[in-house]
Amino acid sequence: MNENCMVCGKPAEQKCSACKSAYYCSREHQKLHWKEHVKKCKLFRISEDEKVGRHYVATRKIEAGEVILQETKALVAAPTQGTPPLCLNCYCLLEKKTAKPCEKCGWPLCGNCTQHGDECLFTAKYHNSKVSVTEFGIPHPTYNCIGIVRALALKETNKDKYSQFINLEAHDKNKENKRLDEFLETARFVKRFFKIDGVEDEEIARIAGIIQINGHEVPTTENPHVAVYNQASDCSGYILPPTLITPLNLEALPDYACNKCEEKTPCSDIDKQLEQIGIELATMKKNDVLICKNFIAKYSKVLHENHYYLTDVKMALVQLIGQQDGGLPACSDEVLSEKIALCKKLDELLRKLVPAEIRIRGLILFEVHAGIAEFGRRQGPDELWGMLMLSKNALTEAYQLLRYEPEILPEGKIAKIAYKNLKEMDIIIKTLCQKAASPM
Repeated sequence: MNENCMVCGKPAEQKCSACKSAYYCSREHQKLHWKEHVKKCKLFRISEDEKVGRHYVATRKIEAGEVILQETKALVAAPTQGTPPLCLNCYCLLEKKTAKPCEKCGWPLCGNCTQHGDECLFTAKYHNSKVSVTEFGIPHPTYNCIGIVRALALKETNKDKYSQFINLEAHDKNKENKRLDEFLETARFVKRFFKIDGVEDEEIARIAGIIQINGHEVPTTENPHVAVYNQASDCSGYILPPTLITPLNLEALPDYACNKCEEKTPCSDIDKQLEQIGIELATMKKNDVLICKNFIAKYSKVLHENHYYLTDVKMALVQLIGQQDGGLPACSDEVLSEKIALCKKLDELLRKLVPAEIRIRGLILFEVHAGIAEFGRRQGPDELWGMLMLSKNALTEAYQLLRYEPEILPEGKIAKIAYKNLKEMDIIIKTLCQKAASPM
């Protein structure tokens, strides 16, 4: 690694505290170089080897909760495949009575939007007439080409960005890619619809492949859309090379044996039983506390307490308890204790199995904080302070896990409430401490 100053080239000991990869002989030279360095300052570098392909390697120790990668603007964004007609600016679904065609190109927009993406000028330039959409509420195939059109428009308006985009992975050289023929057919449709010359079918098919391989679903719009980012797509994402998973041969598996009586049951019978339980779970109402409790009581006799069917219902139950009229104050001590105990067990399980699933853990910790706070409120003054501290610890962790979630999502809304609750709890705890310190 270069240990010379990035500005003057002299030997240097000071280095960027963020990426640890840029050295400077003085604070002045670091400030002087910042505008150039900030574009490359990252917590990771991209590496590549034969086994795992492109991957990220940390350039320093990364603390839990640090933001590793942040991109504010996508190279290309587009509606999801198979979408009904929607506004090409805000992605809300359109109805025939509310849709308003764009004056320049004809693509329908909602009443709140007057501008949309680069497909507007592209359509006006390459389509013989304005686009006419007459059927709403059902999948519209023309919207499948919006991402391709925006990429082609990017080629004309920003060649550097297009170069970043077109050099992303597309798997278009892989003969085993079963979607190549589909992408080529899409390319031919785009060329017929927009009357464009000078672009090969293979280039358009590659664009379709890039969007399919690198597109990230963005749930922050009314109707989720797909976006392709430069840095986020610069890594293959594989921890291991692509692996073919062979289905289990149920006939070759040993029989199940009961832990208590050792009676044996064929694996195929267990598989059928699990299928039936799964069907029941899929059709049951998860918004009813009693139904959830009955399911848990019924199948706790045959399933492990951490089985994914039971865990799914327990996740729903802990969020349901306290949503009835009167909220948590209306719950009995027994029900409140059940909520707290379930939350703690679920959090323990999630920490072990899926420690990176921070959104789920954040929601569970928020639920347990509410339960503990209400339980503490019902105790005497001596117990209240300790219970509030336990509640605050859970709430603090919940906020730390959810603080980067967009406010439009449920998790982001919970984070906002958690921040507000933390401020209020600090005031309550401070007041209790002052009262405890005051003489009688």
